[in-house]
Amino acid sequence: MALALFPGYIAFSSALRLYDLIEYKPFTIFVATPRKSGEKEIGEYTIKALALGEKAVG
Repeated sequence: MALALFPGYIAFSSALRLYDLIEYKPFTIFVATPRKSGEKEIGEYTIKALALGEKAVG
């Protein structure tokens, strides 16, 4: 759902959780995007898009 709202890829602690590299469940989902930063709240979760420009590759 996060990637439907913000084009890019799941990043930072959200990616670590996705691959079971951390045990806790973060309530903030980070998306790295080459475009504009933004934030949306859906229920108890916050989806944060961070604009990394040309560095948002992967």
